[in-house]
This record gives sequence, C-alpha cells and structure tokens, in this order.
Amino acid sequence: MKINRAQINGFGNLINKDINFSNGINLIQGTNESGKSTLAYFIKAMFYGVNKNKAGNNFSEIERFKPWNKADFSGKLEYILDGKKFSIFRDFNRNNTKIFNDEGSEITATFNKDKSRGAEVGAAHFGIDEETFFSSLFISQGNALVEDNERKNIIQKLTNIIQSGEEGISFDKAKQKLHKYLIDEVGSDRTHNKPINVILREIDAFEKTRDNLILNRSKRESINDRKKLISQKLAELNREYIDATKVYEVKERYSNMIAEREKEYDISVKLLEKERSEKIKKRNIRKDSIISLTWTACAASIVALIYYKFYVWIVLPVIFSLIIFYFVNKWATKEPKSKEIQDITVTRENFRRKEKKELELLKDEGIKESLLDRKLIDLKGLITGMEKKKNDLLLEEHKLNIENEGINEHIDKLNDVEEQLSVLYEKEDELRKIEFSVKLALEKLDEAYEELKNDVVPDIENAIKDNIKKTTNGTYSNVIYNDVQGLLIENDLGDVVPIEKLSMGTIDQMYLGFRFAMIDKIGNMPIILDEAFVYYDEERLENILKVLNMRAKNSQIILLTCGDREKRLLDKLKIKYNKIDL
Repeated sequence: MKINRAQINGFGNLINKDINFSNGINLIQGTNESGKSTLAYFIKAMFYGVNKNKAGNNFSEIERFKPWNKADFSGKLEYILDGKKFSIFRDFNRNNTKIFNDEGSEITATFNKDKSRGAEVGAAHFGIDEETFFSSLFISQGNALVEDNERKNIIQKLTNIIQSGEEGISFDKAKQKLHKYLIDEVGSDRTHNKPINVILREIDAFEKTRDNLILNRSKRESINDRKKLISQKLAELNREYIDATKVYEVKERYSNMIAEREKEYDISVKLLEKERSEKIKKRNIRKDSIISLTWTACAASIVALIYYKFYVWIVLPVIFSLIIFYFVNKWATKEPKSKEIQDITVTRENFRRKEKKELELLKDEGIKESLLDRKLIDLKGLITGMEKKKNDLLLEEHKLNIENEGINEHIDKLNDVEEQLSVLYEKEDELRKIEFSVKLALEKLDEAYEELKNDVVPDIENAIKDNIKKTTNGTYSNVIYNDVQGLLIENDLGDVVPIEKLSMGTIDQMYLGFRFAMIDKIGNMPIILDEAFVYYDEERLENILKVLNMRAKNSQIILLTCGDREKRLLDKLKIKYNKIDL
C-alpha cells in the first residue's frame, strides 16, 4: 500500500495542508509542535476514524485533534492498494465518511459502518484492527529508544513478538494475569482467605448447623405422624363413643322407665296391701262388735227367759247367736275387694319390645350388633373407658403440640440456614464457573501458544533474524527463544548470550529489526517513523538509513524529524528521498 496525497482541512494544529507523498523515502521536516506526530495520527484516523471515548485518558481523540479555530475538522487521503486507487473523505464533526474508487465512483456502502467512527476502511482493506495498524506501522521516539528504566519493558516487547507476533501480547503475562485473577477472584486449595476459601468455610459451618437442625425436622415429621395417628384414633374412638353412647342412651332410657314402672308397681302393691290390711282390720272390728253385741243380746235374752221362766226358749238365743256367728265368721274370712294392677312382667315386655325396635334402627344406621348385645353396665364401663382413652389421647396431642411449637422455632432457623446455604451455593457455583472459565482460558492459551510456536513463530523468527542482521550491521544474526531462559542472541562469533547482557543501543537496534519483521508479516505497508532516531549516534543512524533505503524499494517510508541529521546523512549516502516541509 502507498499513500499518494493527504489533504488536511483541519486536524489538530494542521490546517489547510496539502501533502504529496512519493514512493521510497519521504522525509518530513518540521520544528517541534509543528504537527509531525499529528500527521501520523491523521493517517491513522483516515483509515479508522477518531475515537470519541477517553479510554482512561484525559481527553478523547476527537477532543485532542479537533481544531481550536473554526477550521473544518475534516480531510482527504488518496492511496494505492493492490494497484487500485482509492480516496477517503472524512468529516469528523459529522462522522461522515465517503470512499471513492479509481473510477471516481462512491463505494462507501460496501464498507461496514461503526456508529461512532464511520466506515471501517482500514479493517476491510488491511485485515487488521486499529491497534495493530498503529503499533506495527508507526515507530515513534520512545519506541525505538531504550533508556535504562525501559530496558525490561523493551525486552518484554521483544519476547512478546517472538511468542505471539505482537509486541503488546505476552503469553507469560497473560498467564500470570489469569493466574493472579484466578487466585484473587476465586482462590485455590492452598489459599486461606480468598473468596472460595471463605465461601467453603461458611458452607461447611452452615451445613453442620443445618444437619443438626435437620434432626429437628425429622423429629417434627415424627411428631406430625404421631399426631395424625392420634387424630385417626380420636376420630375412630369418637365414632365408637357416639355409637356406644347412642346404644347406652336407648338402653338406659328403657332401663330407667322399667325401673320407674317397677317402683310404681311396688308402691301400688304396698298401697293395696295397706288398704287390704285396713279393710280386714275394720272388718274384724265390726266382727268383734257384732259378736260382742250378739253375745250381749244372747245373754240378755237368756236372762230374760230365765227371769220369766221360759226355760224352754233359752236355746233359741243360743241357736240364733250361733247362726249369727257362722255368717259373721264367713263374712270376716272373705278376701276384701281392691282395684286391679297391671302385671309388671307385661310392662317389662312392652318396654323390651320398644327398646328392641330402637336398637334395630341403630343397627340399620351401621352400629355393630356386638355393641347392641352388650349389657347396660358393660356399655357404661365401655363408655367410661373410651372417655379415659379419649382424654389420654387429647393430653398426648396437647403435649405433642407444645413440643412441636418448640421445634418449629428451630425449623424456622433451619429455613434461614437453608436459604443462606442456597445463596452460598450460588456464590460457589459462580466462583466455580469463573474458575472453569479461567482454567479453560489458560488451557486455550497454552494451545494457542503451542500452535503459534509450531506454525507462526518460525516465520516470525526468520523475519527477525534477517532484520536484526541488517539493523545491527551484521553483528547479530540469530535470535533464540525458549520458555526457560527467555530471549537469547547469537553474535557473529557464534556466542549465545541473554539479551539482558547487551547494550541498550544494541537492544534498540534489535527492537527496530523486530518491528520491521512484524511489518513484513502484515504486508507491503508504509512505515512511519516519528523522531525514531533522535538519540542514535551517527554510525548507528547511518546504518539504519541504509536499511531503510533497502526497504524503500518495496515499502513506502515516511520519516518525520525536527532536525537535519537524517537529511544530511541521506545526502551523504546519496539516497533519494522526497522532502516535505511542515
């Protein structure tokens, strides 16, 4: 890909700039704050749009590059890709993008559109995202420069490139972060106060409490079973009690009526006996009176007859008295008359028949015949026993209710414990899901790393070897990486040393070689260097310019600088370049 022209209507401090680029090396010179870095960002923004989000920075890109004056916040970029010409126009204020092909036809609709950035030209044409585009093609001051406190940072970037092909992607750091995240957010069997440890301890404590309380639940179930059995017994006993009571009431009623009739009969008999005795007594008194009167009359008659000397007639009073004695005695021995009383046996039989009829009706209602045949005294004993048994059952039921009330308090606590356990189980499940996800990510990361080592990294290593040989002027020609020792460098004498032992300048050159290798993997893309060599010495800069000249045969080089060293050395080396002043 080659950039032909940049028309900047307004972008940062670049206002109404029209820049024409050529093949090979383009040397863009300008003083500090003249907009060299802004030009690099403008090229990126034309392909990928500007970010409206701050993303952790003090200002978003749109705030950073929007012109302070009234200039249009827009621009146009013309470029060649795969032999075809394209042009992009972007109005950043309105988020309006237009793309035209080499025939001048608008092809904007063929690109995906991001709501905040507009048409996604870079992703479609280059197959890489904005971050990869910027981190690969743009090399600025501080990226090619290695200072003491940046040594480890650059070595890490070199290692990342070897491992993943991206300087910002470190498998080791990714794994470390995943492991740290797993330990911090979940924990393990070896940790003590991490979330999973705390949750498991709480679960264990609540489960022990629950198990103890479950005994109360079983006890309550046992009590409820006993209460049901008591209820069943009470219901059955009540039915039997009602049946027995019905039978008892019938038999007792008739027994009472018979007793009353017997009592009345006895009273009647006694009254009759008394009446008879009184009648006999009165009759005897009358008898005695008649006899006494008769004897007196007889004696008087005899005396009178003797007095008058009617001795022959004396026998007549005697005979008359004897006759009177005979009839009076006969009258006195006759049973006195009294009113008749109904025989009590008949009364009993009448009541027994009525009682039997009522009992038959009870039998029809379903009362057992064995109950009907019981004697009254047996029924009374049975009912008394039932009442005692019923009271015993009610007392037992009352005791069970009291016991159940105490248990229910524990059961309520059990419900709370089980609810808390449910919450804890959910939390544990969430932690286990996180644990599974992280472990799966680690597993996939290892698989990806192995795949890269086998398929991608060898190509990257070859490209790096070729580029570091050029950037170090042949001093170093091989790079070796293993998981144990890290990044190793082989010099021209065949000695292999850890990269940490090299000078900062050498590491800087190697880093540039690594970046060139990354660009080679992307394709024939422009390389934009923004003050990348400000701290290079003359010899090192001269060598790098030679390397750039070789790369310029196939790639467009845009070299941004505020000094004249690059121009002077390019002229010295007789390297052709297109000079652009800002």
